[in-house]
Amino acid sequence: MAKFYVASSFKNIEAVRYVSKQLVDRGFIQTYDWTRNERASTFKDLKEIGQKEKAAVMESDVVIVLLPAGKGSHIEMGIAIGLGKIIYLYTPNGEVDHFETTSTFYHLPEVYKCIGSMEELIEEVMERELEANMIGEYVVKQIKNLLDMELDDLITESKQEGFRFVKRLINDYKNGSNTFSLAGEGLFGVFSEEGTLVAIGGLNQDPFSNEQEIGRLRRFYVRKEYRRHGIGSLLVKRIMDEAEKHFKILVLHTDTEQGNLFYCSIGFSKSDLYPNSSHYIDCKQQQAQS
Repeated sequence: MAKFYVASSFKNIEAVRYVSKQLVDRGFIQTYDWTRNERASTFKDLKEIGQKEKAAVMESDVVIVLLPAGKGSHIEMGIAIGLGKIIYLYTPNGEVDHFETTSTFYHLPEVYKCIGSMEELIEEVMERELEANMIGEYVVKQIKNLLDMELDDLITESKQEGFRFVKRLINDYKNGSNTFSLAGEGLFGVFSEEGTLVAIGGLNQDPFSNEQEIGRLRRFYVRKEYRRHGIGSLLVKRIMDEAEKHFKILVLHTDTEQGNLFYCSIGFSKSDLYPNSSHYIDCKQQQAQS
């Protein structure tokens, strides 16, 4: 599920806590809870809080701004706009549409204005984020514990096709050698309406490079009957969205022509420019184009 950050003023602290709890209870991930902070009393405090809040905005998929909000919240909104984040701007009374109190940035296409109750705000966030991660009845979710998944069918089918990496994925997860838990990493799956795992893929720091700004798409597999329905593209794009937050370059390795055609169609370039890789994409360039 999406990662979020809520920006607002201290006077709205209870509203921030309410919205955050509602989203966390629904499976969203909060990047930073500034409501636990005491008010800053020194410049050192301000610097530390500012660094944490900036990092939280950068890590988020969604930034929610609750009005009324002060200059700090508007700076955070500006960072989010510059990074191409999705922004939900909430006001209970419609002040965003009053010419005397509005801002040019409130009316950008990536800013969704929400006027009404907080329940309506939460419902809109849920609906939009679910749509963004869905094709039909299939949804992308981040996998928190692979060992909680039912994986027998996935293992059997992949082995029958000659792909051993799904089994290696599980073995590495069990022995702790790769749990997709380092900075910037994550394991994602596509699930059917019934909760069946139909595709899986992970994002690692590239183990074949000494450069920390290179990520690697790994252990990517879509069950045979679910191919050519956009599910693979949905999953790769979700992983690419995550990679953009942490890496400059995303690489992968495939040795099949089918894989080559698939990844090139999404925007990857075929090249051996990076170690043990067949394809790469410039995350920052891709973000600017999207």
